[in-house]
Amino acid sequence: MSRFVHNLIEMGVTCSHQISGCTVKEVEEVVRYAGDFRLPDHYLAFLSLMGHGAGQLFRGTSIYYPEPLELNDYAREFAEDDDPDLVTEGRFFFAHHQGYQLYYFDSQHDGVFMHSEGEGQARLIAVDFMRLLQQEATCQAGASVTGYTGKECECAGTSR
Repeated sequence: MSRFVHNLIEMGVTCSHQISGCTVKEVEEVVRYAGDFRLPDHYLAFLSLMGHGAGQLFRGTSIYYPEPLELNDYAREFAEDDDPDLVTEGRFFFAHHQGYQLYYFDSQHDGVFMHSEGEGQARLIAVDFMRLLQQEATCQAGASVTGYTGKECECAGTSR
């Protein structure tokens, strides 16, 4: 993961002073909140190294601590009130984009999924969390070099 952080800086996505990790206590708090759900090792490393922020990485997406401590409850309320197609059992919701796109891990699959309000079925957006990080970094590096392109960034499923 430290190599990935170095690459973020090289790509111009962040500067070293913008990278802020969670404390051991904060990571433990996320693990406790997840309960019996086993969080991916790369996600835990992400929290440790970048859990409070990493420059433009995930710009516009609420992923940084303490956001993950509220998202499972938010997803349940969202499913009850706004989108009954959203299944919350066996999942850990760790991020959202503007409240209508929810990112989660599924206990039956190593991938990262995104549920968008009104679309019904969630979609696999990355084979694992490390790949999600790489995709997001690539999207943001392109945006920082070329400016806003309006092109779809597969990693976040939103136009940048």
